[in-house]
Amino acid sequence: MNFALFPLLFFFSGLFYTDVWSTIFVLAAYLATLRENNWVAGVFAWVTLWFRQTNIVWVVFMAGVYAIRKLEEMQEDAEKNGARELEVGMFLDPRRWGEVKIYNPPLTSDTKFTGRYLSTPNHLRPANETDYLLAPATLFPVLLRNLPALLAALIPYTLVFLSFALFLAFNNFTIVLGDASAHQASLHLPQLLYFTAATAFFSFPIYLPFLPTLLSNLHPSPKTAALILLSAAAIAMVVHINTILHPYLLADNRHYAFYVFRRIVLRFPPYSLLAPVPMYIAAAWLQRLALSSDVVWGLLYVFATAATLVSAPLVEPRYFIVAWVLWRMHVRERRMWVLLLEAAWFVAVNGVTLGLFLFRSFEWEHEKGKRQRFMW
Repeated sequence: MNFALFPLLFFFSGLFYTDVWSTIFVLAAYLATLRENNWVAGVFAWVTLWFRQTNIVWVVFMAGVYAIRKLEEMQEDAEKNGARELEVGMFLDPRRWGEVKIYNPPLTSDTKFTGRYLSTPNHLRPANETDYLLAPATLFPVLLRNLPALLAALIPYTLVFLSFALFLAFNNFTIVLGDASAHQASLHLPQLLYFTAATAFFSFPIYLPFLPTLLSNLHPSPKTAALILLSAAAIAMVVHINTILHPYLLADNRHYAFYVFRRIVLRFPPYSLLAPVPMYIAAAWLQRLALSSDVVWGLLYVFATAATLVSAPLVEPRYFIVAWVLWRMHVRERRMWVLLLEAAWFVAVNGVTLGLFLFRSFEWEHEKGKRQRFMW
């Protein structure tokens, strides 16, 4: 129910936009992928491209998820945790690659369930940098050992990729249909920060049980403190250098993003641009901590989310829908009070946005007699 109430999906389900059906077919393809029904997944994945061409990135994501599952099945006596004993020599000597086992730990360890409720998250340990390096490193030798069988299993996804390549060839090698001048791709890294902030806004009830863990890290170790400072410096640099203000963003006062940027983000530049940096770090940390998945899935998800967002110069909340839904699917929150609070929050947001849309219309000076309405 909470997915149906998600404000971006709920609002646009009543308007003539492609986002709802695009999301439906992405989820259908992903469900078939998780059930390892690759041909059904391929059909649904192909259909998604008719709604949004950028969904090709999520097809790559699904192919990656399916490939990891097949590799884990193909690996005889696979023991993920056994890869903790890997030696550097295994990777340097191709003759020893046969000894490598897949190492794919959870994004957070010590996640235990007690009945219907998730145990207190105070002792959750996020995956560290070693996990993020070791997990993809162990995949490469296993992939080479099983390459022919894996390629055969990925044929349905490969056909979708070939179909998309033909589309590009016939469309002057651009994914844009319509006015290409208004949709020029450009590197826009702050989009990931906006997505993280939007997820925190919509999903703050999910984060509440993890606040004790966040507060317990207010006095981090020197290593963690150095990592936080480096992250903050990198984010501040990205915000300062790469913030793009699309003409539509600052010209169309029907959209909420217009007011967020005009009245908050650009209120006292450059300070108002940089002030949210600590919030971005905390929100990203909570977003990862809430996930119940493995490291390779997390890497694939970050790649797909970045690929769909950072090429878009215009900040459009609709672009966040698929990334949020897939993230929320892998949040195993079973506390009833959290789920009810999330539902109530979504109902409240939907009530406000629908009320503004229906009852607070206005006119532009240059288009007298034509009512304009507030929307996402």
